[in-house]
Amino acid sequence: MLSVKEVLSGKVALDIECVDRVYLNAYVKYLQMPGGVVDFIRQQRGFPIPSPLMLARMTTAFHKAVDRFAANQGLEIVTFERGDDKNAIAHAHLERFPRQSGVVLIGKAQEKASAFKGRRSDKGTKVWFVYSRVSVQVTHYYFYILDEDFGLVFIKVCSYLPFEVKVCFNGHEWAKQQLRKQHLTFEPLENGFAGCAEPARLQAICHQLNAEKIQALFDRWVDQLPWPLSKSERAASYRHELSVWQLEVSRTQVFVDPEQGRALVENLIRDNLDLGRPDRVSLIFDRQVTKRTPSEFYTQVVEYGVLP
Repeated sequence: MLSVKEVLSGKVALDIECVDRVYLNAYVKYLQMPGGVVDFIRQQRGFPIPSPLMLARMTTAFHKAVDRFAANQGLEIVTFERGDDKNAIAHAHLERFPRQSGVVLIGKAQEKASAFKGRRSDKGTKVWFVYSRVSVQVTHYYFYILDEDFGLVFIKVCSYLPFEVKVCFNGHEWAKQQLRKQHLTFEPLENGFAGCAEPARLQAICHQLNAEKIQALFDRWVDQLPWPLSKSERAASYRHELSVWQLEVSRTQVFVDPEQGRALVENLIRDNLDLGRPDRVSLIFDRQVTKRTPSEFYTQVVEYGVLP
């Protein structure tokens, strides 16, 4: 029997490693603790008493800013319902988008967030408030953006302090945009590449995506989108900083002969079964398995037609 390495040898027309889907958190580090919220309200908003009324005002102001932005851009704000395929809705709008870059779609949804709740706790005769973290159901705005460097990106902004943000993009789309700029011929897949006239240059491009380019993407759109924190507040260190929440990498191998794909999968299955040699194999249907489920579980490889 051939090994996996032997199956691949001389059979692959294109072999590309690339960052795939990237999901980032963006947070304001000085707004993560109750004391930071009190300082922000007093120092940046000019309220001597750290009243939670300030939080509601900021949320209302942000809602109005998004409405104005949508009106100026000629965009309708789409309400996402539970179960909606947001990505499919965004791509449907992208197909009708006439420009090379810009906001393609603004969506909003009611989702849970970890926010702050103020409770009155007077200091003698002085009115005062203390804050604690709570789970709240609040409006989140999804800004789907066509970026000249990254393709379709979304930035999700929570409308309540501390204004948590999520950023999502695809490294394959970034690479495709670079290929187009350099006028290199390639055959795209929905999430990857089926072919490229210059594979070595494609691989080099895929390796060029780095933190500086991602930060530039975020900064570019923070300056253009309605944002819950003003420019002066961001300049005073109340700006969102990025961290990696989820990162996927992929390796695309395109075979000279499609039959080699089946041979590869068959060898992978055989090699993995040989490692475990399970004494008992069973299938599990129609139930959720948790740590408390009283049973033992095994793995079986099932083939439907030619797909394992």
